[in-house]
Amino acid sequence: MEYVQHLNLDRYGRMQRLNGNIRHYHWGSLTALSAFRGVEPSGLPEAELWYDTPKLPFLVKLLAVESPLSLQAHPNAVEAREGFLIEEASGVSLEDTERSFRDDRAKPELVCAMTPFHVLCGFRETDEAFEVGTKMGLPEQICKEVASLRSSDWPELIGDVLSSSNADLIREFVKKCTVATMNNNQWSKVAKFVVKLADLYPDDPALLVIPLLRYCCLQPGEAIWILPGVLHSYLSGMAIEFMPPGDNVLRAGLTSKKVNYQGLVSIIDATVVPPVIQSPVGSVHNYEGPDSSISVRRLIDTELRVRQTGPQLLICVGGSASVLRKKDSMLTNIPTTDQIDLIPGDAVEIMEEGRSVDRIFVRVAGEAYLVGIDR
Repeated sequence: MEYVQHLNLDRYGRMQRLNGNIRHYHWGSLTALSAFRGVEPSGLPEAELWYDTPKLPFLVKLLAVESPLSLQAHPNAVEAREGFLIEEASGVSLEDTERSFRDDRAKPELVCAMTPFHVLCGFRETDEAFEVGTKMGLPEQICKEVASLRSSDWPELIGDVLSSSNADLIREFVKKCTVATMNNNQWSKVAKFVVKLADLYPDDPALLVIPLLRYCCLQPGEAIWILPGVLHSYLSGMAIEFMPPGDNVLRAGLTSKKVNYQGLVSIIDATVVPPVIQSPVGSVHNYEGPDSSISVRRLIDTELRVRQTGPQLLICVGGSASVLRKKDSMLTNIPTTDQIDLIPGDAVEIMEEGRSVDRIFVRVAGEAYLVGIDR
């Protein structure tokens, strides 16, 4: 993390600019994050821009998805603790690529679209899954199982599909999806993602799972949360993601990283209510998230006071923004003692360190997100 500007506000608070830390993964974009920040591209795929410091009890990151991410799910708190202790006892290094549990924390996520953002998330209703699977050309045996499926049977079915090694059936399914991409219907987009993934991961049985998952395209500002145990994949687009600082991912396939489909099947929670798409309203919108302790607000062309109950992070994603320390609660015509100005990609960490008659305000001429802890 690069620290560019640090304002020490005596014992009354501290503001610190964060430029973020780029993560290079193969699924990232060569240009999206650099264009967003107005800098020269690095020449490598830029997948994520992280904003995390030791004092922030949450993680915020920008995603630039050029190629679909792996089919994956995250454990809940109990599963994370158990898995972490087992791997610790077995002596597997935290840096080992075979490691599945890198900490003992759950990883619920709130993802908010910055551009049209394509997502697979959770299982379809069984009637719809049967219809989509049939029209997209899933193997007949899978469609028969889906037709008589109870919701609680999803983990067993997914386990059966992922343990399949019949390459001929998978290739036949991909051929049918190739034909389906030429149709202008509601399934053609999903078929295109199957074909794209098949080019990257041929004969991967996880391809057969894609038609069974709910597909949505989030529009800018729209958000969904991803609860532990929910099978999902991000397919394309840019988004901003908010979560506690956990890093446990179990993958079903469609990746060059470690696949642990047995572990993944064991944490699938088919009882989770499908996420509702949240659409922002007004100049200040509060999102609901899977972690009630983290507050996420979208700010559009507005000014407000930061009511400090813990560490806060302001990130600018459009236009400009400023964080100001003022001597009075009035927003206009009052001299400021400190100010940090932001452009897209900049963020400010705001730490509470005592009490003062001074106040901290944010001013947004464009779009920004204010993230904090609710106590």
